[in-house]
Amino acid sequence: MTGRTLWLLLLPLALAGFPAFGRPDPAPVGVPVGVPVGGAGGLPVAAGPGSGQIVEEVKVEAGEFGTGNVCRAGEWCGLRLRLTDSAPKQREVLIRVVLDDADGDRPAYSRVLTLNPGVTQDAWIYFRLPFWFKGGDSVLVLANEPIADSREVTGSRAGRLLARRQILPNGRVHEADTPMIGVVGPNEMGLRQYYAAGGNGMATYPLMAHELIDPVSALTSKGLPDRWMGLGQFETIVWGESPSGGETDISRLRGESTKAIREWVMRGGHLVIVLPPTGQAWTNPATNELMDILPAVNIRRRESVDLSEYRALLTRAREGVLPRSAVLHSFEPLPNAAPQEAIKILNGPQGDCVVVRRLVGIGQVTLVGFDFSSRMFSAGGLLDADVFWHRVLGKRGILNPDQKEVVSRGQMLTVDSQISSQIAKRGTAATGMLMGVGVFILYWVLAGPLGFGVLKARRATRLAWLTFLGTAVAFTGIAFGAATWFRPRRFEASHLSILDHVYGQNVQRVRSWLSLMLPKDGTVEVVAPDSEGQPEAPGAKAEFGGVLSPWDPVGSQQRSGFLDAREYQIDGRNPTRLDVPARSTVKQMQLDWAGSPRWGMPHPTGPEGVRADGAKLKGELVHDLPGAMHDLLIVHVWGQQPYGSDIRSRIVSRVQFWKYPSEWQPGTPLDLELQTGQAAAAGAGELYLSGLVPMSSGGYGMGSPADSKRLGSIVDVLTMTSVFSELGIPEEAKGNHGQAVSVLRRDATQCMDLAEWFTQPCVMIIGFVGNGSAPAAKGQPGAGSEPPVSVSIGGRAVPGSGMTMVRWVYPLGPMPPAFKGASESSDPN
Repeated sequence: MTGRTLWLLLLPLALAGFPAFGRPDPAPVGVPVGVPVGGAGGLPVAAGPGSGQIVEEVKVEAGEFGTGNVCRAGEWCGLRLRLTDSAPKQREVLIRVVLDDADGDRPAYSRVLTLNPGVTQDAWIYFRLPFWFKGGDSVLVLANEPIADSREVTGSRAGRLLARRQILPNGRVHEADTPMIGVVGPNEMGLRQYYAAGGNGMATYPLMAHELIDPVSALTSKGLPDRWMGLGQFETIVWGESPSGGETDISRLRGESTKAIREWVMRGGHLVIVLPPTGQAWTNPATNELMDILPAVNIRRRESVDLSEYRALLTRAREGVLPRSAVLHSFEPLPNAAPQEAIKILNGPQGDCVVVRRLVGIGQVTLVGFDFSSRMFSAGGLLDADVFWHRVLGKRGILNPDQKEVVSRGQMLTVDSQISSQIAKRGTAATGMLMGVGVFILYWVLAGPLGFGVLKARRATRLAWLTFLGTAVAFTGIAFGAATWFRPRRFEASHLSILDHVYGQNVQRVRSWLSLMLPKDGTVEVVAPDSEGQPEAPGAKAEFGGVLSPWDPVGSQQRSGFLDAREYQIDGRNPTRLDVPARSTVKQMQLDWAGSPRWGMPHPTGPEGVRADGAKLKGELVHDLPGAMHDLLIVHVWGQQPYGSDIRSRIVSRVQFWKYPSEWQPGTPLDLELQTGQAAAAGAGELYLSGLVPMSSGGYGMGSPADSKRLGSIVDVLTMTSVFSELGIPEEAKGNHGQAVSVLRRDATQCMDLAEWFTQPCVMIIGFVGNGSAPAAKGQPGAGSEPPVSVSIGGRAVPGSGMTMVRWVYPLGPMPPAFKGASESSDPN
């Protein structure tokens, strides 16, 4: 066959190209953010005479890269810039922080500021770091004169370039698997014990646990960000004022920073306040703008308290002198306090409450009566995190430095690596590929051996070229027709969502990972829902609502993208809208939403609600969700292990798990006494949790396909992320120095587990609505379901299909742990 003949055989595919099929997903990326990305887009810049160098009219410096100069890949990050303008008069400046997304496009997180000549001003701007971001990478910061343009999310587009800076992180950049606790104040209050690191690429992990927790210390009141996204990297913030107050005094937290803390808590954050011995600014509404979300309690201050009576709460050391003349605060609920406004977590030996909690939205605010900022604690080293903080934060693991195990990162499994494949829209692409292959094979047969054979049999080989040309033209038309026929014609989304609700709270939280089919070329305006689940009005700022960000697959390390990569603007303070480039393919993004309840969650059928008698539950539940719940897990926490128990090597709570054997249909009562009494239990706490962790067979890399198979289905994976902080090590692996057990990591679901709920009595229902991205079929409850809240395009909600994990929590009456030897109910753990 001649080269000309081969060219003709390939002509139809070369001409048609099947553009409508695109590619199913954004490909992984992996090049540092700091590469030049087009600067000011070809606009003129100021330059020195004859030098060719940019004369920066605005001086741009980095204050903090991440709250406390610490950030995490795959998470929202706050960048505090210090800007000084050399202009002779006041003017507006457009600031952009430019990164790359998974398609190679350039999201520019932007805000417009008014700068005064010669005055240095601080400004926070927020952006989501991709999973591949590392410590040596940088972000590009551009300052431009703004040109009014109502089509842009900030109302302005970039004009003349005023400054350009590549900014490197000036602190720690964690991989996506590292959880963080924010610590306000100079004293880490024993929390540093949660974090340790070895050398030579090895990490030191606590026995019976799977991750290191980095306490980001020395945060100050005035240094906290002014949007909740800047706090989103923290699962908990522990506030301990320094003895002299100063930069850590709550009275210095004002305005937007106060709103940021409040919204962060409402969205699921845990604020822990260690009360100082004097100067109770926390209890004064005039100095504490967070007073209304604190536990509703009377605070009793006691002096000269001998803390040796509280040894079992603080340390496992039987020797060592605890402070004998300390200040201790105890708490008593106010007479008019609602049950969820003052929950006793830990009591002293005389029944005095020393740790109390209030539920706020999806989050909690906890008061601690011990003065851990005292030098008596920090110098004596007699505060053990795995004795005290485990009971407040819901953690596990042996933190004693002499009892650590060294585990290679090559043995880690990423539990949430299946998210990208779960939302991938492969149906149209697969059909297109099969059609393309079929058309090519048929064309090749007709234009090649079959066609030539027919011509030869009829002695008409002189018509071979004409036949080839006609066949090529015909199949080019067929290819174009097929591409047009299969081309997507409507906006639609494939989703995987997590919906959280606490009974008695008027807030629901949703995190959705979306794969949006954008069946057009150009730019598409994607808008997040507001706090009522409706599209965000232009220029409006709901108290809560949704924020959107580009999303890249977990574990993405390599760059790939489109040749026509484009910049698109995102509001760097209120990212409710993405004007994304569209190429008749998909765009992946993440939605974080909180607002008024959208779905009819489980609720008791009778006025008595749900009740507990030790390990036994009584009561009946019903739900009004849009579909049946499947793979239902019922979790009953009825208290903590008694003081004196070794909670380091096992879960802190006394808990039981039950699997519901069938689907739970809407409107169908669920008798908890019947289900928890007769249904086969998934297991007592420790047995069930350790059974979730797969044994290691060696030779698997992090996030490999083999890892996903060992972790089970997406239902198993999401269940593991919900109880991640409680996961231990299988019984058969103990004593093998960690070499026979998989070490787990979570990347996309940091700050999304239910750890704190294992420190207080409650009932948790974890179930799933929808069954993946299959189209909804009438009368088939296993089909894909709409997400709880939807993004909108052109003012219309985008139809979606996928799976939602529903997590519902019913708080029970308080039951602080007893001292060992006191009367206790039987413990199956």
